Amino acid sequence: METEDVVKSVRENGLNIGYVVNPSEELCLIAVKQNPFALQFVENQTEEICLIAVKQCGLALEFVKEQTNEICLEAVKKNSYALEYVKNQTEEICLEAVKRNASMFDYVENQTEQICLEVVKRNPNLFCRMENQTEKLCLEAVKRDGTLLCYVKNQTEEICLAALKSDAKAQVDIKILLKNVEYGTRRFVNPRCRTIYYAKIDGEYLFSIGCQTSITKSKFIDRIYNDCNTPGCGLKEYPHRENYLIFLRSLSEFEAL
Repeated sequence: METEDVVKSVRENGLNIGYVVNPSEELCLIAVKQNPFALQFVENQTEEICLIAVKQCGLALEFVKEQTNEICLEAVKKNSYALEYVKNQTEEICLEAVKRNASMFDYVENQTEQICLEVVKRNPNLFCRMENQTEKLCLEAVKRDGTLLCYVKNQTEEICLAALKSDAKAQVDIKILLKNVEYGTRRFVNPRCRTIYYAKIDGEYLFSIGCQTSITKSKFIDRIYNDCNTPGCGLKEYPHRENYLIFLRSLSEFEAL
């Protein structure tokens, strides 16, 4: 049985458990509740003690001697970076980590399709680091950012069409022949005019210009004239936009403009 002074010392600073010889389980609980990193000084660890520690700070998992699935799950729920200390990764644990922080993908040992899909949904840019590409994964990536087509190893018509629909700029990375799809670019002499990337899919034109990706005909025309109804940002204030209208008229569908 520890003296009152010992208990008081541990209550004030859990790390003081390191100076106690053969501490009781009760004192160890007091220590990790006060400071989860006191777990590193607990020789006789129980699952209860470990759970209390990792629920307070996931990184305390580093000091768990016998990791269980439950302990690891609680650790990554509290702090996704705890995945770095998981000795036996399972898909469940990895999914829990990447759902909270997609960048933890770099610590995943077995990159399953489900894990990769969750990562892409949260941070599409990480697609470029994925080794095992499936068609489902590639589709998810390009639907969220068409320009990611440049990282797709095996392009299919479906993947390329999805990329174009997401961002017409994806056309620069298309390596296969697409049937019944029209796409191209229009550059202007006027330096104030931005390059237009366009694609005609299923009879409908989509345009990408600047940060605007795959906008429809009506939205493009509206922004030329009104710029989303922002005062002082219309065709009158920016006459160079007339070049965009001339381009649109060159497309048969827009001759009536």
